[in-house]
Amino acid sequence: MVGLTIEAISTGSRARLIGLILAAAVAAACPSSSTGPPDASPDAGAICPDPAADGGIAVDDYCPTFAEVLCTGYRQCCDIGDIEACRARVAAECEAGEISSIRAGQSCLDGPVARRCLDAWAAAFEDCLYDDDIGGACRFQWYGNAVAGESCRDVWHCERGLGCLLDGTSGTCIELPGEDESCAESTACRPGGLYCSYIDWTCHREPGLGDECERDGICAAGACEDGRCQEVPWC
Repeated sequence: MVGLTIEAISTGSRARLIGLILAAAVAAACPSSSTGPPDASPDAGAICPDPAADGGIAVDDYCPTFAEVLCTGYRQCCDIGDIEACRARVAAECEAGEISSIRAGQSCLDGPVARRCLDAWAAAFEDCLYDDDIGGACRFQWYGNAVAGESCRDVWHCERGLGCLLDGTSGTCIELPGEDESCAESTACRPGGLYCSYIDWTCHREPGLGDECERDGICAAGACEDGRCQEVPWC
């Protein structure tokens, strides 16, 4: 489950987050499955400004704050029980994900974007109704120094706004595709209401409430349940 927390919070996947938090509540004593930080990028040594500047969040504060936001929200909306166990497990999984890449000097945290991301998740728990579009606030929290055309092993090795087109375990930083352009699971689409269809691998407009949807994490409002975007509770 290493890195699952970051993937879920960045994409707005309700199913992944629910699985993570419920597992955290009952499995805090389980040892981490991490085998260490991600492999170094071909151009390791990212140059990072202070993420705490301009109202952002520091690297050391990110995982504890992340755990507090998610576990407090789930206790309010889902009655998860032991919040301390939840906080401990979520923080540990967070540290084993992209944060380990940052600590290894391979990528950077955009502190102001991270702050807006966590604020968006906190607001989403206020009425206990899930919204796929929350993940849009969390894109580009992680970035590196590789420019378009340079090598990458994940998106956080590339400059802000780029994607990493993977071929096995390595890839190339590319400009993100726009509407009606080809896309891949590893690159997604440009910000602004687009998603990458896993059916035709093309960027389309996000479906709205009542529209058909192919999977969770792509609705402009609500969540994808039973093939349609609709308002659903967190639990």
